[in-house]
Amino acid sequence: MKKTDMTASTYDAAGKLSDALSDVGDDLLTDADACREKDGAGTEVSAAPVKKGIPLKKHLWKIAAGAAAVLCVGGIWAAQARAGMLSLHAYALAEVKYPAETEPYRGLLLDGKTDSVWSFIPQAGKAVFADVKDDENRLFAPVSTYLALGMLSEVTQGEGQEQILSLMGGCSMETLRDEANAVWVANYIDDGKVRSFVNNALWLDDHTPCAQTVAEQLAGTYYASVYRGEMGTEKYDRAFRTWLSENTEGKLKKQADLMKFSPYPEQMMALSSTMTYAARWGKKFDKSMTERGTFHAPTGDISADFMKKERLSSSYFWSDTFTAVYQYFDHGGIMWFVLPDEGMSFADVMNDDDFWTMLEDTYEYENQKYLYVNLAIPKFDVTSSLDLKDSLMSLGVTEVFEQGNDSFALSGEAGDNIWLSAVNQSTRVTADEDGCTATTCVVMPGAGAAPPPTEEIDFICDRPFLFVLSGTGNIPLFIGAVNMP
Repeated sequence: MKKTDMTASTYDAAGKLSDALSDVGDDLLTDADACREKDGAGTEVSAAPVKKGIPLKKHLWKIAAGAAAVLCVGGIWAAQARAGMLSLHAYALAEVKYPAETEPYRGLLLDGKTDSVWSFIPQAGKAVFADVKDDENRLFAPVSTYLALGMLSEVTQGEGQEQILSLMGGCSMETLRDEANAVWVANYIDDGKVRSFVNNALWLDDHTPCAQTVAEQLAGTYYASVYRGEMGTEKYDRAFRTWLSENTEGKLKKQADLMKFSPYPEQMMALSSTMTYAARWGKKFDKSMTERGTFHAPTGDISADFMKKERLSSSYFWSDTFTAVYQYFDHGGIMWFVLPDEGMSFADVMNDDDFWTMLEDTYEYENQKYLYVNLAIPKFDVTSSLDLKDSLMSLGVTEVFEQGNDSFALSGEAGDNIWLSAVNQSTRVTADEDGCTATTCVVMPGAGAAPPPTEEIDFICDRPFLFVLSGTGNIPLFIGAVNMP
């Protein structure tokens, strides 16, 4: 990775990277009319000191898992992306710097700092996959949504903020900041084998005040850059769309092209955040073994190319509702493949506590056995678009969706007259014999079943299945329900 100086940045013993925000005075953050200049086309935009981040490297990956989510907020949008490489500097109040190098012991950063993310993910997973239709593939990026909600908590106060913290296990703001920062840093990787990036930004309209303390907190915890422009104009929309498309590496360009800001005062700001993950299998699938076969989709049989491995030495997991195996990525991360038992739905699996125990405490999970597995997984390229608003409201996050709420406090004081109108998430995941790339943008009983009867078992995903892409610390980055590969 290209190294970049980290001016005014520190890395303490706990691994927290802070002070990443450029020195921006209150006048720049609160006075929309101050410091204006013309861009090359003669259009007025806000100008301010800029700090450049590490340019996004262009890589070709044979397997890609991509996700994008945009949180549309009546006066706000919340999304997810990686910046520092576009011609956005004319709009920048501040751009954060990213660490010059990957933290080599990133797993240790999460030690004792995953309570909030593991409180959120199972609840969200149960809500999001509660009603998957037979004719759809449904994908969800939990870490991306977790970080976007964390950013949302920074621009709210009172009941709206308390509801978000309750979803995070009832933690304090200080704890959420500490743990969210650890999740961000632990998933910042570019070591030649794995690429994992999270990028965040705050987008302001020229008329929208923003307290310096708010911007500094977003930068120090979430590495969020700050941009200001005239919402509803084509140039600002184009900058935002290009940013989203580039930060999802073009895999969600069609979805990004539909994004645009509404004119002030209909929209006052946007929070944006993307996550990209790319890795190759620790042991690739042999392309010569890939065979055409039949996938038994709920709506009828379809043809698919099945990647195969025979007599694979692997751990095999089971519960009352599912069976599962996983495949390692080279140099970190795993992808789970989960088959619901006959008669069980995706929702049944999500509501099985054993499923989440297996993901979080894999080595301590009781119902597992090491044996030979004959594995067949269909190659897939799946996309889904969701509105997470109903899922979040079912989990108790309601105040921020109420028009006229008193929770938003971007200016530093409650009463900004901003509300959330939707939480739209678009996600794409593709997989083949070589590896995996993922990118996301969010603009949120009984005894175990019997063990396998033999020392060798066939694990054939020729019917609807779940996958989970887990990163550092086994934290699920992407979860998908595949009905039609």
